[in-house]
Amino acid sequence: MAFNQSCYGLNANQDICSNNFLYYLLKCKIDELKRNAHGAVFDTITRTSFDSIFAEIPDLPTQTAIAEILSSLDDKIELNNKINQELENLAQTLFKQWFIDFEFPFDFAQGKPDENGNPYRSSGGEMVDSELGEIPKGWKVRSLKDEFNLNMGQSPKGDTYNEIGEGMIFFQGRSDFGFRFPSIRIYTTDPKKIAKKFETLISVRAPVGDINMAKEECCIGRGLGSISHTNNLYSYTYYKILSIQDELKSYDNEGTVFGSINKETLGNIKNIIPPLKIAERFNSLIKDKDSLVYNVSCENQELTTLRDTLLPKLISGELEVKNVNV
Repeated sequence: MAFNQSCYGLNANQDICSNNFLYYLLKCKIDELKRNAHGAVFDTITRTSFDSIFAEIPDLPTQTAIAEILSSLDDKIELNNKINQELENLAQTLFKQWFIDFEFPFDFAQGKPDENGNPYRSSGGEMVDSELGEIPKGWKVRSLKDEFNLNMGQSPKGDTYNEIGEGMIFFQGRSDFGFRFPSIRIYTTDPKKIAKKFETLISVRAPVGDINMAKEECCIGRGLGSISHTNNLYSYTYYKILSIQDELKSYDNEGTVFGSINKETLGNIKNIIPPLKIAERFNSLIKDKDSLVYNVSCENQELTTLRDTLLPKLISGELEVKNVNV
């Protein structure tokens, strides 16, 4: 790769250090490296920032063993991320097929979902005009607030925050958002607005429209809102909000300084509402996949904690390689 002055490329002296070991060594030293940053306008890492950083380097075979242990955990985390991405792609594809292309399975004779999977629109299903274009007969165009419960966050006082697990998990905004679930950093002893487990989280301040799901009950700050279906269809809700993400992001330019969207504007966004039985059927088909995403995400959290615990102990020699089995 090519890079400019905003990036450094480090290559290990192969006689005494391997590049894989160097990677994990630097992860251990990153805070120390930041403390050695300097600059007139903003902190900058220069060549001299590395001069005062020292480390005891084990022999090459030990380095290789340490890197293999840590990289095996990273490889498993990466594989799990790919599994989750594929599961979400499959669900999004099905959502588009049913609720955007209107090719949901429907039995015209019985007036109910078709077990044989015959698609509605291409099988001659009746379409009617609406302000959002043609929609299946019996579907409606309504505001977002007519289908979902909207809950806007409110930040507790700063002196109630802590990082030791006291109180309730707290997310101020989208800075902790991950692939599906946010990473936990802060707790509050005085929660104001609460999102329930598996409710959809949306950033309502710049950048507007980033989406996650609550992994467990949590307090949400003023940078977030939570959305839930009136019938608790968590999977359907998540993919429905994902489907309008581009429209949500258009509000990034709203506001005097930073983009934002308030409860009234969010609730008045027009969307197409299917009959409840079709939304319920989609939710029942997808919830197992979403449960797997949840379980894999929990495993990744455990693997990340294990890796981050082992990293400094292996690098420092506090823990010997022969005593580690992952």
